[in-house]
Order: sequence, then C-alpha cells, then structure tokens
Amino acid sequence: VDNALSIVEAEVEGVNAFIDSMTSAVTPIEFKLLGLRPEPWTELDVFVWAKMMTWGLSGNFRDLYRQYIRAALDNDTLYRELFNDTMPFTVPIVPEQTNLSLAEFPLAPGGAPAPAIQSGLRQSKVAECDVPFTRLQSLLDRLQQVMSPFGPGEIVGSNNWVVSGNKSATGHPILANDPHLVLQAPSLWYEAHIVVPGELDVMGVTFPGLPGVVLGHTAHAAWGFTNVGADVLDIVVEKVNPDNSSQYEYNGQWKDFEIVDEQIRLRDGTIVPFSVKWSVHGPLIDSFVTEYGVDESSAENIAMMWTGNGVTHEVLSLSLMNKMNTIEDYHRAVYWWDSPPQNIVFADDQANIAIMVAGRFPIRSGYSGEFPVQLLNDTVGWVSNIPFAHNPRSVNPS
Repeated sequence: VDNALSIVEAEVEGVNAFIDSMTSAVTPIEFKLLGLRPEPWTELDVFVWAKMMTWGLSGNFRDLYRQYIRAALDNDTLYRELFNDTMPFTVPIVPEQTNLSLAEFPLAPGGAPAPAIQSGLRQSKVAECDVPFTRLQSLLDRLQQVMSPFGPGEIVGSNNWVVSGNKSATGHPILANDPHLVLQAPSLWYEAHIVVPGELDVMGVTFPGLPGVVLGHTAHAAWGFTNVGADVLDIVVEKVNPDNSSQYEYNGQWKDFEIVDEQIRLRDGTIVPFSVKWSVHGPLIDSFVTEYGVDESSAENIAMMWTGNGVTHEVLSLSLMNKMNTIEDYHRAVYWWDSPPQNIVFADDQANIAIMVAGRFPIRSGYSGEFPVQLLNDTVGWVSNIPFAHNPRSVNPS
C-alpha cells in the first residue's frame, strides 16, 4: 500500500511540474477554448478519476429501466422476450475452473469480507418495490441527461485472447487485447514506456492522470482487460418515516439518514452547495425529482447500492500489475482488483497463461436484483461476497 501511495504522489508531482512549466505553445486546446488554466493536480484527483472510470464501466440504472419498460409494455410475456436470462447470440465459453486455496485467499477481492452463509440464502423473496410511474419517468429523464448528455452512445464491446508458448510457432506466448472504449477528445489512452532502473520496466497504455500502465507488459509478463458487465448495482427503495423524512426503517427501527455536504465550484468562483443523503445501502439519487417540481409530496427515498460506493483498490492493483513477472504475481495483483469487474488475461515467458473474472461480486439474499427492491433488514440484501479464491478463472487449460 505504501508503495502504491508513493507512486500516486510521484504521478501528482509529475503532472504539476508540467502545469507549472506550461506555456501557451503547449497549453492543450481544450483549456484555450474554455479560457482556463488547470489547477494543481492532487492525490484526491487521482482517486476521483479512478472512481470515474469505475463508474463508466460498472455504473448503470438497469433496475429502473427494466421496471419502466415492463410497466410501459404492460405485457409480461413480451417483457420476458426482451429480457430473457440468455440471449440467442450469446454462446458462453466455460473453461476449466482453477480454484485457489481458501486458506490463502479467504476474503473477497480487495479484502472485502466473505463470510460463509451458514444457513443458506433466504428462499422466500421480498416483494419488488415499484417506483410510481410518473416519478420513475421523471427520474430516468434526468438520469439520462446526466449519464448521456450528448445522446445515447454507441454499443461497444471488447475482446482479448491469449495463446500459450507451447502452442505458438515461436514458443513464446501471444496475448491480444482490444478494449472498445468510446472515442473521445482528449484521447483516453496514452502510450508510455516507464523505466525505473532496478525497480520498474513496463510498457503499454495509460489513462492520463492515473499512475502506471493500465494495459501492457513487463519484461516477463503481459496482461489485458475486457469489461465483464456484471450487475453490481441495485436500486433500493427506502421506507421513509412518514413523520420524519430524515429517517428510514431498518432492522425494525427508524434510522437517521447520514447527510454529506458537497459543493460544485463554477468557473467564475461561485460555489454551489448541495447535500446527499446516505442510507446503509448507499446514496439517495432522486433528490432532483422533487427539486424540479415532480412529486413534491414524496420524500426522496431511492438509494443506489453499488460495489463502487466505498473504498476500492484499482490503483493498488495496477501498481502490482506493473511489476508482474510470474503467475503468482498475477494472482497477488488481481486479488486487489475489486471494481469494476474485469476479465483479466495473463501470459508470461514461462509458458503460463490465465484468465480470471476479477472483481467483487456480492451474494444477494431474498431478491434477484432485476428490479428495485425494499430491504428492511440485514437478512436480505448483500449478505456476503464470493471469495477471491472462487472467482471464475482458468490457468493453463489443457
């Protein structure tokens, strides 16, 4: 951890050294057009940018969209045709599973707890909790403006594959990775070769503003990513105290929402303050529905329960990947990758190849996660996580 933090500090120092020396000739066009000069980069900016990438690859409001479509169709048979458990064009490849030792890796990725479910999952399901249609429509309209301000984006996909040196003509492994992220300006990727004599020699592509190589290779090992697309976000409709909108029901008691004060700084120096309510499940996301004059009689109560809400360890995991040489290094580095879920392929010069579905996957009790739900106590909801040792992986398949 200390080494990862020192790398973050070095990244910040490097960015700020450029900002301090930035002349008009090398000022990026975006800043010229906006009439801005970048403020000093901070360690917090690094982690916020990492969290933004995490959100872009795992954040969504599919629970709300599914409820909206089902209500608009008013035809469960047609809905199931559109949202089947398996799609006709999906042909899953199930490689030989290679579990690691639970004794060595008893926790979930990122060190999250993974207690065994002694009595099994709750069999009876809690009732779905539909958001009123008018409120749902207004909420989705506003979320669409935030999520896709320039309109719906193109559907993107990624691919990766790896061939063992035992099966290649050269005797060396071949690893290919083609992540299909949206084209944008400035570019999301920046190619780099980073060398610290005696400590680091890594080459690949980086996310500007984040330290180290995201996809690439060292002298002895290579790795690549594609997005899993797993459902790691649920919508929870909290039951608000009718006599006190600052409280919600949980475990048979009225519990106070936590209030977090935030602010947005505008270019002219104006500060726009706002507050975010948090429940045990996550931040409430529907405050602007009442703010914009819709459903003013109802208190905000829609919480976003997402694996990225808390501390995640992308930067630590990448710092370890940048020093990988062996398959053991790969397992230790990927252990810290908790969000967003990624398919991480690996190859080394000792003829080892591997793929792993990396990330923290909550175990749900009492509901499926398909639609918004009301979780009134701790026997339902995310009751555990899949241990890292049992995440899907295949090492040197036959």
